Amino acid sequence: MAALSKSDKTALKREISLLANLIEGVTNGLSSIKDFYTGRSEAVIPPENMWLEKLVDTSTNGIDKALKNIVPRLKRNDRINYPKKALDKVQKAVSALFDKLTLLTAGNEHFKDGQLLDTSSHITEFINYLNGEMHVIGATPHDLRIDHYVEKMRHFFRDDAKAFYLLTFDRIAAKNQSADVDLQLLRNPEPRKRRGIGGRRRQTEFMKIQLDTLSQFVRTRSCEQTTGNIYALALQCWYLNQAQWEPAKLANGHNKGYSSPKYLAAAWLKYGG
Repeated sequence: MAALSKSDKTALKREISLLANLIEGVTNGLSSIKDFYTGRSEAVIPPENMWLEKLVDTSTNGIDKALKNIVPRLKRNDRINYPKKALDKVQKAVSALFDKLTLLTAGNEHFKDGQLLDTSSHITEFINYLNGEMHVIGATPHDLRIDHYVEKMRHFFRDDAKAFYLLTFDRIAAKNQSADVDLQLLRNPEPRKRRGIGGRRRQTEFMKIQLDTLSQFVRTRSCEQTTGNIYALALQCWYLNQAQWEPAKLANGHNKGYSSPKYLAAAWLKYGG
């Protein structure tokens, strides 16, 4: 493989540095929506162009275009000649980005399998290969190795994008449910007395089971127990138990359950789990 030409060396250094700057820009954007995604009750729903899945979309934030410019130069040149300082800058930017993403997704059902860690580990391995810090096993040609890394990285990005979308859906649903409950409390500041079991002043046995189930579900999630997070977790817990909980909404006596996830969450917050 020929030595890195002067034009390629200059272009690679410039383009890799640009990639690092683009990644840093995404990280800065995530800082502005941190409160919403971590469930702060006072945080507003961000505009659609600032939703998590939009900010990390590589086709719109410039990262995909930068990679398309970089990859052909990487493939036709030996990695011993790559600009190490520029690659180190990318490594630090990637690490900061995934630290931020981990904070925003902590405790969410869609990320419980360590998906983000898999993506981050793959990108780190790719950069280590380019930096010459990884021992190469096998006789796969250099250009095919790069193709493999890039294709697998795109696969991770596609899976992450779906999970980011679902996380946004969860957060918006929790926010809207919280607003509905707050509005209901404003309209009815004094709870009306109801006769029989299952009214506002008395829990049924089934409701107690639902609260206990939600409490166990909350304990399995390592997230801050903010109002927004509890509403999101109640929605997820309800979905997992909907076969038993949906019919219980119309039951009588001690078989009667909560009428919706938002009232289950409100009761959990009231009774302290």
